[in-house]
Amino acid sequence: MVEIRNFYKCFVCGGTIIAPNWILTAGHCIDEDSLGQSGNYTIVYGTNQLHTCLSPDNDSYTVPVKTQYRHPNFEFIREIPSNDLGLLELERNISLYELAQPVKLTEENEDVLENISGNITGWGLTDSGILIAESLQKIRLPVISNSDCLAKIDVSFPRVYNETQCFCTDEENNGQCNGDSGGPFVSNGVQYGVISWSLKPCGKYPGVFVRIALPEYRQWIKNITGI
Repeated sequence: MVEIRNFYKCFVCGGTIIAPNWILTAGHCIDEDSLGQSGNYTIVYGTNQLHTCLSPDNDSYTVPVKTQYRHPNFEFIREIPSNDLGLLELERNISLYELAQPVKLTEENEDVLENISGNITGWGLTDSGILIAESLQKIRLPVISNSDCLAKIDVSFPRVYNETQCFCTDEENNGQCNGDSGGPFVSNGVQYGVISWSLKPCGKYPGVFVRIALPEYRQWIKNITGI
């Protein structure tokens, strides 16, 4: 996991190392005005501690971002992100070691299965709208069927969940919240999803993840990064 920080050096999202010079995150974590530019973002790696807008601790490393990319079909539909993938190209390679290793991405059409459990990690709010986590949090959650996800989300916010683009986890009072966006869903060492969104209050509704194995998404990542 890495912290993604904006121009003001404040934490905005999480991301995963997919190569020494590439970070995978959510598209909505990247400001539209910064696309194709440098100097707007930095990443921090090598620490589990979050310092919000303060300087990272001495055990961590900071690398400037060279270029930001969002999926070309990214958009907001009724305030919900769609095609929610982003990539950050770093100005230099990070130094790989125990706390900084690339994650293996799922391949095209090698999708996550229902009832498979995976780990999600992030520095998001630990209680909806109240406290952001000071240390990296991790929880293991099961994937639920699209029909179960639709049934739970449509009750409060109909016609926003795209079952082709996304998959859901059963949160059961614990799961993703504000600040966790861009983080991974990992099962057996393979990243299958990117944390995208969830309805509020956190933990009441399923968490929604971008489905990396979708051919359109996996090919986009490969075309830009070669991975």
